[in-house]
Amino acid sequence: MAATGIWALALAAVQLGRDMLDWYMPPLDYTMRSVVTTYAVAGIFIALGCSLAWKTRSLRSSALAAVMTGAAGAVLKTAGIAVVITIWPATQTELSGGLAEALELPWLIIVPATLFAIGGGVVGKAAAAIFRRATVRPIS
Repeated sequence: MAATGIWALALAAVQLGRDMLDWYMPPLDYTMRSVVTTYAVAGIFIALGCSLAWKTRSLRSSALAAVMTGAAGAVLKTAGIAVVITIWPATQTELSGGLAEALELPWLIIVPATLFAIGGGVVGKAAAAIFRRATVRPIS
C-alpha cells in the first residue's frame, strides 16, 4: 500500500476536485474540464506504471499497483463525497451528472487506467533496462 498511497491520494484529489468544481461552479460547457481531468488521471496512472516498472522491472507490479491505486482512490473519493455532502447538504450534485455518476466513475476507470499504467510500465521497464545496471548478487 505504501507504493500506491500517494498516487491514490492524488487520484482522489483530482476526481473530487473536478466534482466540486462542477457542483459549485458549473460551466456552460464541460468539455475543457473533462479533457483536463482525463489527461490528469491518465498521467497519474502512466507515471505510476513507469515509476514502479523502473524500480521493480516488472509490468505485473505496474498492473497490480494500478488496480490497488484505482480501488483506494475510489474509496477515498467516496469518503470525500460523504464529507462534502455532510458539510454542505444543499450540494447540487445533479449539475454534473448526479451523485450516482460521482460514486460509480472511479470504479469504472480502474480497467482502462490499469492499461495506461501498463503502458507507462513498458516505458519504465525499457528505460531501466537501458539506463540502470543490473544488480549482480554473489552466489553464497
